[in-house]
Amino acid sequence: MIDYKNNGLKNKFVDLDITNKCTLKCSMCARQNFAHPKDIPGGDTAIEDFQKIMDYFNEIYLCGSYGDPIFNPHLHTFLKMCYDQNKFVQLHTAASHRPMAWYEKAFKSNPNAVWQFGLDGLPYQSFAYRENQDGEYLFDVMLKARDMNIKVVWQYLVFQYNEDKIDFAKKLADNHGIEIEIHHTSRVNERLKPTIEIVKEEEEEKVFVPKCLKDPQERSPYLAATGQMYPCCWLDDKQVDDPEYKSLQNEQLNIRHNKVEDIINSETWQTFYDNLSTDKCPSYCKKKCTTSLRNPTRIVKWTNKTNII
Repeated sequence: MIDYKNNGLKNKFVDLDITNKCTLKCSMCARQNFAHPKDIPGGDTAIEDFQKIMDYFNEIYLCGSYGDPIFNPHLHTFLKMCYDQNKFVQLHTAASHRPMAWYEKAFKSNPNAVWQFGLDGLPYQSFAYRENQDGEYLFDVMLKARDMNIKVVWQYLVFQYNEDKIDFAKKLADNHGIEIEIHHTSRVNERLKPTIEIVKEEEEEKVFVPKCLKDPQERSPYLAATGQMYPCCWLDDKQVDDPEYKSLQNEQLNIRHNKVEDIINSETWQTFYDNLSTDKCPSYCKKKCTTSLRNPTRIVKWTNKTNII
């Protein structure tokens, strides 16, 4: 376990939501919990606050919960900062509403950045989940990135409409030198639910293991679009109505008012980590981080064949 009382999180990794803006309307996205996009809290992370993050962490993951990182007006600057200060950075994006010249400038800003694109299915069909996405244009962006020697990862969420295209997508990715990740998600409604059946081997006894304190970590500290820092991104949407997490809403735990080191070493954060090993452990943490003692093999059963992933 990470020794959180002695700056054990320093130089590790962090997840950031650097904007509350997105042009997509993915049906299972947390944005859909709000009546109007203007109701989504937060805004664009400022340059000085991004530098605070870089002063503490070595790996930066721009993976928004409520926004797509391409819509932060400072993204080119952020990428250049990571390059100049030798920080690893990976972006997760699915929106397709930037001109190609904008992407080219972004790729030039940091040749070492990793770009992960959410394209769920073949390019022509991804919009079935990623409403408003131009998947064919976004695939062209991926190819442009590869032409510029940028590492590209294709994230493919399996839904009913694309489950029969997985093998073709793998071949397409291989032909273009693109890494592809096939993900099965539980965030799916009946309309999108795949016919593929995922069968797990018999699980051993389940135990609670805080993923934020595992070494190596499975969950990292998280910066919300509001500037508030949380021990992990799962806690962001639990703050409003759950008294167990109310203390994490203290404005002194906001990046706009403090340094990262002061936030993580604050009494509030230290008490939170202390409670994870006691009967005061918040119920939501127990729910999210209780897992089997070993990771079972996932067997995906198709109508006519069986693949192990």
